[in-house]
Amino acid sequence: MIKNIIFDLSEVLIAGLVGIEKKLAVNFSLDDEELLKVFAGENLERLLKGEINEDEYLETIILKENWNIDKDYLKKLVRENFLTKVESMDEILASLSENFKLYLLSDHASEWVEFIHASHPFLDLFHKKYFSYEIGSTKKEERTFRHLLEENNLNPTECIFIDDSAANVKVAEKVGLKAFQFVDAEKLKDNLKREGLLKHSL
Repeated sequence: MIKNIIFDLSEVLIAGLVGIEKKLAVNFSLDDEELLKVFAGENLERLLKGEINEDEYLETIILKENWNIDKDYLKKLVRENFLTKVESMDEILASLSENFKLYLLSDHASEWVEFIHASHPFLDLFHKKYFSYEIGSTKKEERTFRHLLEENNLNPTECIFIDDSAANVKVAEKVGLKAFQFVDAEKLKDNLKREGLLKHSL
């Protein structure tokens, strides 16, 4: 029996870095995919694990790409992106919170999480929230999932994990979690109703 539902944050509940490339496109000749790649890679991994701070992360990007752009401008664009909620997800969370314990497991940076907490009150629906910068590992690693499960004494067979990343879903399944790859709210509703976890009225 499912008792716990574990959610990713970025691109599931709110926008993450995806979308910032469109805002930056006016400044550069790179296409969207190339711009988004600039923000990925080892530098982002170090930020998410708490090994560097946001300033160091953005300064490295600006220097490497030789951008004539202000770091504070990038910070502003990132935060504006985080304000976007994924449609219908707060409604789904509210319904699920009536019958299940909700957990948040997110690869995120401390400075970003502080802003997101202040901007999205619906995050209070979660029983507990876990972030990669606190744990020192991301969802690419099994130990990230084991940390949440062990700290809360959860049986993985009683949990469902929801994430937009197929790679993260595979790691979760390796530790015994049932997992859904998030596409959009409607697809998630269908999956949850099929499992008998969500009201059909939604």
